[in-house]
Amino acid sequence: MVRNCTLIELFSIAMGTGVSTGKPGRICTDQVTIDVRDPKPLHKLYCYKLVVPVWQVDNFFVLMQQNLKLEFPQYVVTMERRELTDFMVIRDKDEEL
Repeated sequence: MVRNCTLIELFSIAMGTGVSTGKPGRICTDQVTIDVRDPKPLHKLYCYKLVVPVWQVDNFFVLMQQNLKLEFPQYVVTMERRELTDFMVIRDKDEEL
């Protein structure tokens, strides 16, 4: 369970990276690209809980990604590699069409 996380942080956790200010293996806040018309909802605080059966623990992040996609279908979140650096990109779903 996580509490008081922005949607950006929840997406980062689901992508298996988490948001950091420089910890190895995590994406830094300056490596998040927000390409949406209205970014305000991404900064709203949420509490999130996902319960998975023991046999699904290895799939936790995939299940979280699927769950967030159902909860927030207006966004598309991807990881992109740019100049040897990974970026998490958040876009409006209708922009993808």
